[in-house]
Amino acid sequence: MKLIDKIGIAANSLDRRLLNLLKDVEVLNFEDCYLAERDLSKTIVVGDEVPLSVIFRFMQENGLSFIIQKKHEYYLYNLIMSAMICRYPDVFLKSPITVITRNANKDERTIRIPFTGSDDKPRIMFECEEFVSQNSSNSSIRQNLKVIISEMFSNAIYSAPTDDSGNYLYANHPRNESVKYTNGLTGEISLSFNNEIFAVTCKDPYGSVNKLRVQKRLHQVFHDSKLATVEHRNNDNLGSGLGLKMIIENSIGFGMVVRHGFETLVYATLPVGSGNRKVHRIAKNISFNFY
Repeated sequence: MKLIDKIGIAANSLDRRLLNLLKDVEVLNFEDCYLAERDLSKTIVVGDEVPLSVIFRFMQENGLSFIIQKKHEYYLYNLIMSAMICRYPDVFLKSPITVITRNANKDERTIRIPFTGSDDKPRIMFECEEFVSQNSSNSSIRQNLKVIISEMFSNAIYSAPTDDSGNYLYANHPRNESVKYTNGLTGEISLSFNNEIFAVTCKDPYGSVNKLRVQKRLHQVFHDSKLATVEHRNNDNLGSGLGLKMIIENSIGFGMVVRHGFETLVYATLPVGSGNRKVHRIAKNISFNFY
């Protein structure tokens, strides 16, 4: 089924120019995934409270990369956004935070914080806390945000950097060791919110995330996190995936866009004004694109 057919009459309320660009993106109902004997990495799957363990099993088995849950608020917008990430990732990467929260002209609701090394973490956490505290509606998700920002930053600093041969520089370093990006490279944490959604993004300048490794580890940590932890201790080259697990569980939407050799963008969304219990209960929207 094409995106335009899936949306139907609701398309009248959407941006026609954007819809015309994305109308031919393939959309599949989740229950049909069991019958689809093909790669699903470029298909938007629509689910009804599909649990994470099942999502990442299908990611491992047939490449499922995009799943949008029907019962999410702003379902249609999430469907369009996932189609954009699927079909035009370069466009999304130009301004992801404003695409996610639709805050293109509201600088007072957006903050961008550059970083170059692990010693920047106290400053980043402080600036993020100050920004979050400006609006009382964000107080209920403050702890979730702390976890997400901390894990995104640590992954970007220790897991992303590679040398000219593609070897990871700091993957096996203790995460309390001071390290720094090489050659003057810079990463960026961004926060933005509207009346309904709070978004966090983290960008690193390497694009070094391995697709098959991520698929395998997410399947493992959501299927049997104890086993995954043991295997990580015995094989440092795999990466644990436990940091990503914490980010995903503390959000209601998660995405990773990897432009191989250039940059990785990770994002997470949370509902403004909702508590931690609701965040953990809501089925997750997931989007991955490696290109």
